[in-house]
Amino acid sequence: PLAMLLGAEKLDGSELSSVDSKLVTSMAQNLGIFLANSMLYEDLQGMFMGTLRSLVNAIDAKDTYTYGHSERVAYLGRQLAKKAGLDPATVERLYLAGLLHDVGLFLIAIALPEEFIEISNRYAGSDESLDECEKAMIGFDHAELSAIILSKWNLPEPIQKAVRYQWIPVRQVGEEAPLSKVVHVADTLVNAQGITVLGEPGGEQSPEEILATLGLSEQAEAIMEGFHKEFEPIKTFF
Repeated sequence: PLAMLLGAEKLDGSELSSVDSKLVTSMAQNLGIFLANSMLYEDLQGMFMGTLRSLVNAIDAKDTYTYGHSERVAYLGRQLAKKAGLDPATVERLYLAGLLHDVGLFLIAIALPEEFIEISNRYAGSDESLDECEKAMIGFDHAELSAIILSKWNLPEPIQKAVRYQWIPVRQVGEEAPLSKVVHVADTLVNAQGITVLGEPGGEQSPEEILATLGLSEQAEAIMEGFHKEFEPIKTFF
């Protein structure tokens, strides 16, 4: 990018001095550094997001049936956040929270394969929720583990809390509450489409009923159509 500073006569009518020239030069140099850092930040952010998507898709692909679940939750969550009128920064945080909401589950599968199988079998053969099965077998659930991992990665605390409380958004208070609620609703909607993890039940709720939590039930048809329209062109990259 090219930038230009234009100067005119001083307000008091005096001519520009060498001191004025040096001040303007210094200001131009600082602006140049700022622009360069801004461009570098955008490049690093792009690399970071690409790395995260690759990581999630790699572990997500261990099960061809659930392949793309996390990406779907992230994309749908971002759309819901926009519809709910959340600010742009929160919308992007919501995307990250949706993308990483199940990272703890995949790491359990990788680090504790035997326990993971036991959890899967117990969950399939009981009326317990997945987090209840996890706590009974290993003492913690994957939402807790996901939040710990995001903390180690130094991701913003609102994202950590959104992931930690994705099953129990009613416990959330403060400005992070919308994130956990949106992650919960997006995950429920994706499960309802049959793209689930460990065969989590999609439930019998309609999109209208699910979206009522965010006050968006009347926009359910448009939201789902918009999501599919946005998602179809990019899903082949998963």
